[in-house]
Amino acid sequence: MPKLTDLTTGIEGRLNAVFNAGNLWTPNQAALAKISVLVQDAKDVENEIDEAVEQIGMLCLVNMPSFQNQEKQNTDIINGRIHLIVEVGEQPVVWRDDPLTVPTAMDVAEIVARALNGFFISGFQKLHVVSGNFQRDKKRQVFSVEVETLRLFDPISV
Repeated sequence: MPKLTDLTTGIEGRLNAVFNAGNLWTPNQAALAKISVLVQDAKDVENEIDEAVEQIGMLCLVNMPSFQNQEKQNTDIINGRIHLIVEVGEQPVVWRDDPLTVPTAMDVAEIVARALNGFFISGFQKLHVVSGNFQRDKKRQVFSVEVETLRLFDPISV
């Protein structure tokens, strides 16, 4: 049975592959390859986030998923609707150049949405991008991309 960590590591792998693919519409593909993709449950994620923001200026953070049981009456199975947020954060003073040749956080959020919508991770239904939202922040640009999928959870019998 697949675990929720399979979902987060699958998304991390997909984004790393897309950022390193070299065939996207962005004029500066080399810049995409520099973006750190982190999963929130990493050992030292706070330091990794600080390092990525301060040294690179752009990162994608795959947050922990949450799930909701869609079955109201049936206790034999959990029909789990899983929600997950991927945040794209940019420190413009570190990341951007003049004239602008690198993709902005909004550009990267669009790439994330395009890369994840319809992507299949074994044990889950295809990913569905629900929304992309700008988050207000005084020092950086942050976009959140909301993703959902479904998975059946078998009950544990002892």
